[in-house]
Amino acid sequence: LASGHLGGANGLARQIASLTGGTAVITTATDINGVFAVDEWARRQDCVVIHTSEIKRVSSKLLDGGTVRLFTAFPIAGNPPDGVEIADAESADIWLDVRRHPPLSLAPKALVLGVGCRRGIAKETLERRFSALCEDCGLWPQAFSDAATIDLKADESGLLDFCAAHGWDLRCFSADELRQTQGTFTASAFVERRTGVDNVCERAAVLLSQGDLLVRKRAGEGVTFAVAQRRMRFDWSW
Repeated sequence: LASGHLGGANGLARQIASLTGGTAVITTATDINGVFAVDEWARRQDCVVIHTSEIKRVSSKLLDGGTVRLFTAFPIAGNPPDGVEIADAESADIWLDVRRHPPLSLAPKALVLGVGCRRGIAKETLERRFSALCEDCGLWPQAFSDAATIDLKADESGLLDFCAAHGWDLRCFSADELRQTQGTFTASAFVERRTGVDNVCERAAVLLSQGDLLVRKRAGEGVTFAVAQRRMRFDWSW
């Protein structure tokens, strides 16, 4: 059993019908009426729907012939479907953003977490600092896709367990690779003496994301975190 849009059941039914010569019986109201389905679109754009209960409110508005307004700072190729328009944050019904907004929010997998930590750091400490980071900076935890650090930390069991719990790959770079990363970073003579590079978390996040530094180094409990955002593009296909 799978939901029609987020679970992919409608697409699977169509695929089975095309293979067997049968007819896919689709009962989702937006599909029956040819109306934009925000959850299907989010899935195709690799976004996480926050507060899925709000999907019904948006879909009902479209089915009633109304207009829903979407806010995002990301570029979206093509023209919006009927009933959807781009709006500012204050008047939006839907937010496509890594930052927290009222429902309905779509969190794109656009963020990379840069990590520095002391030897033997516990998974629980990393979890606590990550929760504080997301809360303080107003970021959706669901918007993170990967973590990055220096290769000296490649065997840190607490860090590996932390990343595995979130479904992230941990990418490890050499000090030389981090030094060559272009940008303005928060330098530390202590970190440079220990690792061979003046900053780990900011440089690692920017290097892996190939994007822009969103949150500079935040330190506490033997952990340093930084956040970089990928330069993502979306389109209106759904």
